[in-house]
Amino acid sequence: MKGSAIYLIEGTFAVLATIILALIFIHDFQFFVLPESLVAKLYIYSILGLVIAIALTIAAGRIKEKSISQENGTFRYIRISLGFLWIIDGVLQLQPEMSFGFLSFVINPAVSQSPVFIGHILKPAIALWVSHPVFMDALSGIAQIFIGMGILAYGPSKRLSIFLWISILWSLYLWILGEAFGGIFIRGSSYLTGFPGSAFIYAIISILLLSYSDTGSLRRRLSAFMAGLFSISAFIQAIPQAGFWKAGGLFSIPSSLVTNQQPLILSKWLSAIALSFYYSHFAWNLAIVAAMAAISVLWILRPRISAIATIIFSLFVWFAGQDFGVLGGYGTDPNTALPVVLLVVVFLMHERIHISYNGVHTDLDPVDRQI
Repeated sequence: MKGSAIYLIEGTFAVLATIILALIFIHDFQFFVLPESLVAKLYIYSILGLVIAIALTIAAGRIKEKSISQENGTFRYIRISLGFLWIIDGVLQLQPEMSFGFLSFVINPAVSQSPVFIGHILKPAIALWVSHPVFMDALSGIAQIFIGMGILAYGPSKRLSIFLWISILWSLYLWILGEAFGGIFIRGSSYLTGFPGSAFIYAIISILLLSYSDTGSLRRRLSAFMAGLFSISAFIQAIPQAGFWKAGGLFSIPSSLVTNQQPLILSKWLSAIALSFYYSHFAWNLAIVAAMAAISVLWILRPRISAIATIIFSLFVWFAGQDFGVLGGYGTDPNTALPVVLLVVVFLMHERIHISYNGVHTDLDPVDRQI
């Protein structure tokens, strides 16, 4: 992929993300009412934190490097995607209602559905948030923006590695606190509802960047990860205890999203899907289990075919099961399906470059692989 095309994609993504975030915040100030003193306090903390984050990001640039390796298109795509995701998540965390709503509508419901020991593990973090909700909200949002800025600012280098390690640690923190271990201990958890958690995928992407190489090992690791993810997801979806073979199991997923504040056309489509899930629950769940099982097997046997199938299936899940992640007032990230799609695109890009390296294709010039 030529450098100009990559820059165009990045610019388009940045503009769309800015527009979506602006619309979300406009909606927040229309429908969520908090005391002005608390909103002002949140953004004073946020501005001060942002100044510190920018200063630290600039300071990281003073770290001396012996040599800086060149960055190919695939690596840049992964890095830019992860950086944008962290910044979007951080901005979403700074929505005014998150200081109190994040705990009440995101963390507590997940903890209440988890085993008792999960509540004991998370009790100190929850108590800290309860004691200082505005400060913790600002800290969480700025921390994610800081990680995103660092990843965007620096190419392959020791500086980038520092931010990637922070990304892994913060991903694990969010996966444990914000997602209650990605819902793996929650009955009825599913890839449709966000299993194994977007923060877990962020950690995987960070690890890929830290261990990146232009060999076939990246493609093999991605294939193995995707095969494992969808085989486990198919198993969870298929076990009777999860409740998806009953009418209420599948129906509850899209029906719970219908009331989210969003364009009417989206609510109508979700309603139609929910009704279809209800009246044809057995056929739908059989199709979903079969699709995930087939995708898992194909990631080993025919990875390119499986990659395309994964994108199509995940985009359906992203809408029908996750409402694009950011809709509904308390969304702090795009949810799991979108990062999975980004990883699949990494596989397709890297496979194309790898094939070209071996002389099978001639549509890529060596210059096109450098940024």
